[in-house]
Amino acid sequence: MERIVMEVSECNSKGIEVLPPSINESMKHFTYINDETIRFGLKAIKGIGDGPIEAIKKGKEAGPYQSLEDFVTRAGKEVINKKSLESLILS
Repeated sequence: MERIVMEVSECNSKGIEVLPPSINESMKHFTYINDETIRFGLKAIKGIGDGPIEAIKKGKEAGPYQSLEDFVTRAGKEVINKKSLESLILS
């Protein structure tokens, strides 16, 4: 976590905006958008492992998530548990 804070601070000092995580736009790791912007990766969120990330990725193959209910239904209640859902909400 300390390293992530340091890296985000470094980006900010160089004028690179770090966008917050998004279940519809974030990939597993930090993602290059353009020379001024990167998107926070889902793997960097505490409490989110490979299982939930893969479920999120698979669920959004049908298109962007439209609501919390849509997210839980498509990503799967078996993988998206209370802990991972809370981590995503707080992020």
